[in-house]
Amino acid sequence: MTEPYEALIESPQPDINRSQLSPEERAELRRLHVSGCNGITRSNTKGRFSAVYYLEGDIRAAAARFVEENRERLEQIDFSKSNGVWSSVSREAYDWILHWLGERHLKILNRAVYESRSDVDWIISRDKYYSAPNRRYSTGSPGSVKIDGTSPDAIYRQLPSRATVEEIPDTVIGDREWLFVYFDEHPEFECLVRHVGGSASVWKYPECIREAENQ
Repeated sequence: MTEPYEALIESPQPDINRSQLSPEERAELRRLHVSGCNGITRSNTKGRFSAVYYLEGDIRAAAARFVEENRERLEQIDFSKSNGVWSSVSREAYDWILHWLGERHLKILNRAVYESRSDVDWIISRDKYYSAPNRRYSTGSPGSVKIDGTSPDAIYRQLPSRATVEEIPDTVIGDREWLFVYFDEHPEFECLVRHVGGSASVWKYPECIREAENQ
């Protein structure tokens, strides 16, 4: 076992000389790096990134080291837009980079994914989130809703006991029915989502029950 390989076993490394590894060890070597903009404007990819070498299967730790080595540059990127990091690394690596950067906090539900960032929240179809990561944040396509300047909890409190999609405030942009999917799936929201005439509505409990009893 070579010395560089022992170092890689301990943790991913920013500087590895491949020629010092044996052929068997080189077969396990992987590299996490940003290769360039790939047609994306340089204004959204700041400076040159340091690569990180790691052993196959150690992508989580590699992403953590990549963030450690490149945090200043990464923090200048608007990750809600296409960027050179996304175009250069695998989906799994990209998600771990966002995780270690502290750029997002996730709640994974059966049908929806809730992604919270410092300045904006997203609710995205789980299928879309994992199968089409390049379209996660496209509010012009089905399955993505952006919540700007507020939170799902605050919106839920503002809605009447029986609310339609049209009553969702304008701060919610995109496929707004997915906000109701999130309410329906998350255990903190005591409600029922119904579809009448092709339109979704949310019925809160116990408010809507009391309304029905008083009618």
